[in-house]
Amino acid sequence: MKMNRGTEVKKSRKKGGVVHVEGHLVWKWSRTPSGNYVAFCDSIAQSVQASTFGELFATINEALCSTFNELFSSGDLAAFLEQHGWKSVDLPMDDGKKEVSFDMPFDLKGVRNCDLEEAIC
Repeated sequence: MKMNRGTEVKKSRKKGGVVHVEGHLVWKWSRTPSGNYVAFCDSIAQSVQASTFGELFATINEALCSTFNELFSSGDLAAFLEQHGWKSVDLPMDDGKKEVSFDMPFDLKGVRNCDLEEAIC
């Protein structure tokens, strides 16, 4: 199952606007034997887990928020985007103390449990 999704990632800081990232993420997801949803994104090296599919989206947004805002705060976001072949024309040029939302499309790709375990391990 492949779904085209977009996301907006936010962090609580002073208001700073939306950063549109031109790129594409793929999150591989599956269900555990206990019924939880697990997803992994190679590009940002994040894995997440949730009890419902809806919660999985929220957890993915939190992972993106954590990754991009940490890189933004450290001043490494522009280089990270370039390294992955992504870009943003509206990336703020400040010290990362403002609230910034990130808008970046992603796909969810359902995979077999063994394929997800291989991707994570």
